[in-house]
Amino acid sequence: MTLTLKTLARFRQVSLALAEGMKMIIFEVLLNNKPITRAGATDLSVLAAIVNAVGRLGPESQGAKTKEEGIELTLDVGGLTARESKDDEHLNWSRHHLKIGDEISVRILEAQSADDPSERKSARVVNDRLEQQTFDWAKKKYFELKTKYERGS
Repeated sequence: MTLTLKTLARFRQVSLALAEGMKMIIFEVLLNNKPITRAGATDLSVLAAIVNAVGRLGPESQGAKTKEEGIELTLDVGGLTARESKDDEHLNWSRHHLKIGDEISVRILEAQSADDPSERKSARVVNDRLEQQTFDWAKKKYFELKTKYERGS
């Protein structure tokens, strides 16, 4: 990593803020009253705790394309950085498979420290992958609908 004046200034700004007692927002997450993580970082702009239920969730449901049989229940805790001096990252602290009856607690706190994320991915790579998936979907859909909407059909 190359240290620039801008990088040093940002490091000094963060160091001073923490020294002065400035705190960050963190999520303290418990699953069935057991601590899972204290998620947060000094350079975050997004912090999320998401509970998903995918599949046949009711008697009239046909299920989801990705989960036609059964139910998938998950808890994901992650975030996105917003940095001036280096590329942003998607951070993940936790992914847990859940079951019916599980209890999830998320407490929003101000703190000077948090757990390190278990996974980091470049936001640029994630965005490139999403862009490619969107393009592939649109291309497929175009060819599926082309004859229906072409002039003269």
